[in-house]
Parts: sequence; structure tokens; C-alpha cells
Amino acid sequence: MRSFLLAWNPKKFHWADIEESAEQVANGTHKGGQWSCGVRKDLPIGSRIYLIRLGQAPRGIFAVGITNSEPEGAGHWGKRGESASYVGFKYRGLKTTPLISMAELTAPPYDEFGWSIQGSGVEIPAKISNLLWKTWQSRERSKPILPAEEVADQKYWEGSVTTITVNAYERNAGARAACIDHFGYRCSACDIDFEETYGSIGREFIHVHHITPISKVGKSYEIDPIHDLRPVCPNCHSMLHRKEPPLSISDLRRLLKK
Repeated sequence: MRSFLLAWNPKKFHWADIEESAEQVANGTHKGGQWSCGVRKDLPIGSRIYLIRLGQAPRGIFAVGITNSEPEGAGHWGKRGESASYVGFKYRGLKTTPLISMAELTAPPYDEFGWSIQGSGVEIPAKISNLLWKTWQSRERSKPILPAEEVADQKYWEGSVTTITVNAYERNAGARAACIDHFGYRCSACDIDFEETYGSIGREFIHVHHITPISKVGKSYEIDPIHDLRPVCPNCHSMLHRKEPPLSISDLRRLLKK
């Protein structure tokens, strides 16, 4: 997956509703964004984009997303009579302050790349982008968790109860990411791959199932994302939890074969 850097300078563009947008991204209701990518035309659908805050402190990476349209030309956002390219994307995370600071980005191992870009659309080398993505995943906690989905640092501890509007056992996005990195986005029960079935809209969509439900553990424990978690589609995830205790994935596969 290719990765690109898009810039935001609050001195030049006032993002009045960033707090509202961040809240919408966190609860899964944000409809997506569009951002200038400068003069870049080769920014494929499915690329990862990072938004960096420049020009005014605090500076650093504050958002990440996946592109869902190719660049299209339109009037320049800040220069009358000029044009620019814009790319559409779906947020994977949006913070009102940087999650990865400029101080970190200008130190090893990130200092091999020049972060103070003059215009959006600069491609990030794969080596740097892979490190950046791992750092973001280890810190990001705003991604919404679907009601039926149980998702789980390199120590994967979970279990402490948090009160939101209902009690929910603490979950960690790092374990989810490690599970998906190992097994991929194909459902372990019915074998559906949402990107194969629905195209780009289904890219990187899957639930993650705890083989032993968190609610049955009762206290914090160290989770093994390879042995304790499996990627499953929402339908199969719901069917697994139709029984108490939940069905095993192998049992559900047998039911599907019938």
C-alpha cells in the first residue's frame, strides 16, 4: 500500500469544525473527507494518507485515512483563479492534536524523510510509512467499535471495565491490528472478503472475534492475538454469539456447509 502526506497549516486555513469532525470519526458517522493533494495525479484509490499539521504548534501527524477516489481538479482552496487537485478519503482516525509529534518525526528513525513539506501529495517511502502506521496503531484509540464487535500494546492487556453509556470491557486496537496482519481480512467462518465482494468500499473491513469472550475473563489478561482472536464478518460474528457460550468457528463452518 502506498502512503502520501497531506498538509494542514492552521495559519492559512481555519478548520472551524475539527472537534465535531473528530467526534464523528470516533463514533463512525463521518461521511469522509476531501483534501488538496497539490499537483499530484498518481494517487491511487486505496492509498493510505496522513494529515500533518504544520506552521503552528502543536505540529505533527493528526489524522490517517484511506483514499476512495482518484485526484480531481478544482479551484484552489486559497488562491483565486488557480486550480488544484483534490483526493477523497475515508478517515481511519482524526485527532484535534497530533498523535505523533514533529519532535518524534525529526528524530530517528523518521528523520530520513522531510516532513516540513511545501505542498500536499508527497509520497512517503514504504520503510517510513510502515513504521508510521505501527506507531499510529499503537496509540490510536478513537476508532469506533461496532456494537457486535469485540476487539482487542505489544503487551496485549484487556479486561478492565469502562463506563460509557453501558459497561464495556476495555479493548485494545493493537491486538486487533496484529490479528488482521496475521490472518488478513477474510472471514474465518464463511470465507467472505469484503473487497472481493463489494469492491473498494469493502476494503479493510472485518470484525475481530474473541474466541474466549472478554466478559468471561473477569479481569485483565495478556492476550495472544494469533491464538485468541479471529477475523470474522458481521453476520458470522452475530451467529457465533447466538449461543451461550458462543459457538466455535469450526462449529459455525459445519453449519454453513449444511
